[in-house]
Amino acid sequence: MNALGLIQTDGLVCALEAADAATKAANVQVIGWEIVRSGPQIMLKLQGDVSSVTAAMEAAQVAAARVNRVIGVTVLARPDPGLEKMIWSKETVCPRPLVPSGGPVGSGLPGGQEASSPGSRKPKAKSGA
Repeated sequence: MNALGLIQTDGLVCALEAADAATKAANVQVIGWEIVRSGPQIMLKLQGDVSSVTAAMEAAQVAAARVNRVIGVTVLARPDPGLEKMIWSKETVCPRPLVPSGGPVGSGLPGGQEASSPGSRKPKAKSGA
């Protein structure tokens, strides 16, 4: 991961505004979001190259502040591998299957598993027919 961008906001609508602005401002990917345990706050996680994440976080902060309160914003260039458990915590809601520290966002699941979307699932074969 080249860079990690984090923005913590008050509420989901504010976080969605931040995500929309960030992804339109620069070439970044939303890797997930978490509901912060201390209250109705959302932490949005983005990744990309350092300059893209920096530009995206600036746009996200401005857009989110128009909707509600921004608690914090940061960009981590080349995050230490020891932070992986915090970045990819079980509380993280991912928009699509991801490969932590192995490949690009959305490239598949660990072990070569394939992801399926609700519309692409094959019906189960009926037994005894």
